[in-house]
Amino acid sequence: MADALLPGGPPGPGLDARLCPRFWRVVQEGLTERDGLCRRRARYLLKRALDLSGGQGGELRCPTDGGDGTAGPGGGGGAGGREGGRQARLREKLVLFLSESSLFWWSAEKSEKLQQFWETYILIMETLEGNQIHVIKPVLPKLNSLFDHAISGEKGCWLFHPSWHMCIYKRMFESENKTLMKEGVLHFLELYETKHLPNSLVFSEFVIGPLMDALSESSLYSRTPGQLMGTCPPLGMRLQKFLATYLMLLPEEEKGNFLLKFIQKMTSRHWCAVPILFLSMALAYIPACKVLGAEGLHALRDVLQCTMITHQILLRGAAQCYLLQTVMHLTDVEKVSLPEVSSFLLSLRPEESLRRDTLLWMELCRWFQENDRCFRKSVTSDFEHGETSSLCQYVRSLVGEYLKTPASERENCFMPDWFEAKLVSTMILLAADVEQLRNKYSGKSNIEWIELEAFLNPLLDVLMKLGSNVYIPTLKTDKSLQLLLKLLQTRSLKCSNTQDDGVLCFIWKSLVTPVESILEFLLRRLTANELRTVGDLHRCDLYLALIPEIVNLCLQVGWKKIPSVKNFILSLTNASIRNLQERNCEEEPKLNEQIKKVASMASLTAVCEIMDRKPEAHLESLPSVDALKRFIFFSQYNEVLKKPSYVEEKSSLCEETTSQGWGKIVAHYVCDQWICLRFILNSFPTLAQEYEGTSEFSLCTVERSRKILESALEALTILPSEQVLPVFDCMKVLVPKLLDSAESLCIEAFDLAWKIISSLSNTQLIFWSNLKAFVRFIFDAEVLAVAASAKGQAYAKIKEIIFKLIDMSTTKTGVFNVVLSHCCRSWIFPTVNEKSALTNAFLNAGNYCELITEACVCGTVFRRDQRLTQDVNAFIENLGEKCAANVVTESTNRDDHYVRVCAIKFLCLLDGSNILHKTFMEDIFIKLLDKNFVCGILDKVFQAGFGNNQASVKYFIEWIVILSLHKYPQILNKFWDCFSYDEEKLKTSICTFLSVLSHFDIVLQNTLEKTIFYTLPRLSELAEDEWISISKFDRFTDVRLPPTFPWYSRTELRDLKPSDWSQQDMGSDSVETDSQTEWTDVQKKIIPWKNSTPSLDLEMVFQDRATKLGKSNSKLIVVASLIDKPTNLGGLCRTSEIFGASALVVGSLHYIQDKQFQHLSVSAEQWLPLVEVKPSQLVDYLQQKKTEGYTIIGVEQTAKSFDLTEYCFPEKSLLLLGTSVQYHEQSNLKTWAFYCSYFVVTTLEILQAKSKLTVAKVFDASNI
Repeated sequence: MADALLPGGPPGPGLDARLCPRFWRVVQEGLTERDGLCRRRARYLLKRALDLSGGQGGELRCPTDGGDGTAGPGGGGGAGGREGGRQARLREKLVLFLSESSLFWWSAEKSEKLQQFWETYILIMETLEGNQIHVIKPVLPKLNSLFDHAISGEKGCWLFHPSWHMCIYKRMFESENKTLMKEGVLHFLELYETKHLPNSLVFSEFVIGPLMDALSESSLYSRTPGQLMGTCPPLGMRLQKFLATYLMLLPEEEKGNFLLKFIQKMTSRHWCAVPILFLSMALAYIPACKVLGAEGLHALRDVLQCTMITHQILLRGAAQCYLLQTVMHLTDVEKVSLPEVSSFLLSLRPEESLRRDTLLWMELCRWFQENDRCFRKSVTSDFEHGETSSLCQYVRSLVGEYLKTPASERENCFMPDWFEAKLVSTMILLAADVEQLRNKYSGKSNIEWIELEAFLNPLLDVLMKLGSNVYIPTLKTDKSLQLLLKLLQTRSLKCSNTQDDGVLCFIWKSLVTPVESILEFLLRRLTANELRTVGDLHRCDLYLALIPEIVNLCLQVGWKKIPSVKNFILSLTNASIRNLQERNCEEEPKLNEQIKKVASMASLTAVCEIMDRKPEAHLESLPSVDALKRFIFFSQYNEVLKKPSYVEEKSSLCEETTSQGWGKIVAHYVCDQWICLRFILNSFPTLAQEYEGTSEFSLCTVERSRKILESALEALTILPSEQVLPVFDCMKVLVPKLLDSAESLCIEAFDLAWKIISSLSNTQLIFWSNLKAFVRFIFDAEVLAVAASAKGQAYAKIKEIIFKLIDMSTTKTGVFNVVLSHCCRSWIFPTVNEKSALTNAFLNAGNYCELITEACVCGTVFRRDQRLTQDVNAFIENLGEKCAANVVTESTNRDDHYVRVCAIKFLCLLDGSNILHKTFMEDIFIKLLDKNFVCGILDKVFQAGFGNNQASVKYFIEWIVILSLHKYPQILNKFWDCFSYDEEKLKTSICTFLSVLSHFDIVLQNTLEKTIFYTLPRLSELAEDEWISISKFDRFTDVRLPPTFPWYSRTELRDLKPSDWSQQDMGSDSVETDSQTEWTDVQKKIIPWKNSTPSLDLEMVFQDRATKLGKSNSKLIVVASLIDKPTNLGGLCRTSEIFGASALVVGSLHYIQDKQFQHLSVSAEQWLPLVEVKPSQLVDYLQQKKTEGYTIIGVEQTAKSFDLTEYCFPEKSLLLLGTSVQYHEQSNLKTWAFYCSYFVVTTLEILQAKSKLTVAKVFDASNI
């Protein structure tokens, strides 16, 4: 191709590929191909084209649009001299104009600069083939010089088409070496900080394409060595600056299109949580400008709804916050309507990001206020701008349209979707807060809430009629109750008392008015056989969800309504019990009868939960409570409702389509039974004794408990995993009573519960709630105490479960946190129930001290992806209230640091004057060191301090030693004896102890958390992962310390610098600081220009390969045909290339493709001639080399062998290597001895069976 399209003679009328844009596009694509041979061919074509252009010296331009290029006549250098001055200036302007739009151009006048640019370009592309960062990094600064050559400083335009630069970056982005990939991304993002680059469409396309593809790699966002945990990673910071700078430099007409494509790219693939977070953050930090319209708003909504569904909660919430800020900063409000904005807001989850009283909510309110009159009018809007704000008018119309429902043709209609109710409630609250903010700015002190009242009036009109008007369409009642529930579920984050929140207080006072009407409606629907279909069960859930909210509403702002609530609870309880006690004589029950039973049991469940959670309502005094207790206690548990016949007179298509399966309904029914039983067992613990001796209670208390526990085990086998929580809670009450009399049954309960938990380890949604219930059951203070007192099989089973949980925590971060925080709380701060069951709850700490000892040494080595997620979580948490996700999401405390934090807090709360606490502390210390106390322990400490420990462990031991020496000077001789253990193997210097001693000044009083876990590790230069910030002790509130606890030690340590005698962790990354801006000492691997033609045959004939590469003047040939292990050959290849061997002979060139070979050769095979000589051809090859004057030297230990270090190699030497097995065979040794002139041997002997003697690293061809 090169000979045909790039003629070597003078310019003529023939083909010249340099004038064809397609040729250069093919070359650029070849330079970035994944196949190495394609890249090599592309570089060769580029070199040939440059060689031809420099040799001809004419003028040449290849346009990007496919137009005809221009080529000047030969001898271009003379032509420039013949032109006049005016023509020369015009020519220079023309060159600048044409070069900016040309893929390739050449000018004889600028040949020197062109040669310099292209030589640097080819050097970089060839270096990138190495894939080794220590080889490539010295060349990267030359990228800056490429841009200096490529841009005209005076004219501010491109001299070389920027697509050539993009080839370099694309090659780096697609590298298998993640470090090189990260270096390339960081270098590209720095461009606009350091250089003023002219605008080019190529850059925008490159950012949307290869750059965003590279940014999808999560590992690029890791912290650099030495960077503090909780800070933004370098790539995140660079991305923020780059995107803001790049967008501001774009022309106004291109900004919107670029951002729209950028956001659409975020929806075009599956993104991990970390990249999408930092991309969203970069968008949010763009300076405010109006560039996004409705299409951009829809694209951002797609990111929320499609891209982030499976992401971690905190990261997903933070990304939502940043995307909302992006909307507020970048949206052109004149191009979007309020319905479009509200639809986007509904995509934000209130439990993760957008919630009232956060800074983000207040920022959104200010944005609506500032842009109130600017939003585009919707096509369907009919309101005019008057005194009322456009937002308020929109919300009024929204509420009206929401409640405007047509008369339903049939009552058995679908339950409406919650989408509209969420939208209307959110916009009502938002408009109310905006109005409150507007009144505050205008100075109004007396707020009349006129607008908020207007929003609520349509809803109140419907609610007031619910109890009296039975003809209201079902759809309308559903929608009004859905909106009511959403408004009642609103809570204030800032105000603990609802009265202090003006908006919320007015809403609740307004909604308390129709309470009687609502309760009358709910009672009729739940008890009067109006719920008849499977679809009505969704309505039943809605009605029951309203009951606790109405009770809370009356307790907050409407105490006068409490009697109505109590009458409602009384009637509902009695009616539900009657419905459940009805016996059906028919063999085939009807659907409506079974639905009535399901609704009645669910109603009793709601009553039990209200009584449990709202004791201030005093509902336990109602007469119906006794009937409820008797009914639940004597019920038959796990009762399965028979599947009814669906052939009914009023059956419809709606019924068939809404059926979820009878199995789910039955499971819900059984779960409700256990929720009711849990309430009875917890609230009335002596109920069994009260009923004992009655006619209904034929069994003794223990036997009754046994029957219930057996039913609980049965329930665990039939209930789905998300509904086993109440069963666990019931078992927690029953097991302590049965551990003595029915230990085997209790152990069966332990095993079955653990089986459920272990099977859910990959189910994120329900695992954590089930784990907490499991921990409350197994590690209940009474369960632990009873098991420990008997020391039987149950005690051993609990110990076994402890270690299973610890083992699970190594793969699922946070498991150990749940267990430990629960145990520490119950041991140090027992509840009333725990105190009544035990003489001393702290005894459990000694009986199960494995939890504390394991917690003290907890610190799993996580995979990089796990550590990255933890680092990013720490970064988000450090943002505090600035990121709304930190305020609204529930803190999980799943960081492995919190395990140690919890253990330390627990130990800090121990009382030194308490004998039990003191004994426990000594026991913990003994178990940690696993030796006897006093002298035995100190000996163990000294020996451990002088061992080869990890740095974090070593320094803690040294601190203990120094403090012990100060307190007990008499043990100083023991300390000095440690230095004579084994001087040759001693890894410790006295300087390390002295450096520690210097930090302790006189003696540290109150050596507390900040000193031990943060300051001293910092001074010792431990890996930053070992530090525990004091903020983590503040955030961990499961175990609270006294307010007067002295957190901070003396401040002198904080100002000290690390010691010179600090031990680094093995394997830790060292920070490479490089202050040089340009590496001048760069060694290029030279390949002769004329001999770099790519071979058409991948399997090169070995006779031609050495000649084509022409690497070295050395005459040493290393023959390794008898070695067949890729690892050995890779090391030989690397060593041979370093010491300048002329060729390496191998048994097959296929070894080059082996990953193990490539890992050890580190690209040396590209610079060292490799020759293929199969073992069967080796004899002929040796004979040929002998005739060419080579001295054949074998490596073997014989009687007449020369010492390798003393042997003088002839100029033309061939070193023959072989395997131990072949050389040990006498026949083979005689065969090779016939061809070898000499034998050499090294003085190093390796005592292994059939060991291979590796001599590749002891010869140096430069000595020849």
